Amino acid sequence: MNNNLVIKNEDVKIEDYVLTIDDIINKKDVLKEQATKRHKCRIYCKKLRGSLIAHELSKGDLADARAKMKDNYESGIQYMIYLSIDYLQEPRILEAYECKTDSHKIVKRLFPRENELLAVSEIIMGLNGLNELKPGEIFRKEIEDLKN
Repeated sequence: MNNNLVIKNEDVKIEDYVLTIDDIINKKDVLKEQATKRHKCRIYCKKLRGSLIAHELSKGDLADARAKMKDNYESGIQYMIYLSIDYLQEPRILEAYECKTDSHKIVKRLFPRENELLAVSEIIMGLNGLNELKPGEIFRKEIEDLKN
């Protein structure tokens, strides 16, 4: 199945192309895979001299983190980061940083400055689809009246 959209008229811009029913049907498998794939990324931290691997949260974990953010935004952000980076849940790390009783505090110990916490949280939120779309990803175009 060819999932690439081919525009034969070179004068038509991609954003002016109106999808056909077949175009939408042909994208089904790609869209389904994107929706079910667990996204991952590396978060490089200069002071740690390496990267941490973060993953997208399950819908349940994301809902829990967002609920915590409503009560206490910073605590909710720390919790979201904690759940997204599996290494932060390792007992040896929690013990080394004296966070065994309040495990999501490891995030604040690793990223004590507000700008560090903000940078990591923006990456994690993007990974979970909570950030703004890039310009041009989805936008509105007016329909001009057809002239006879």
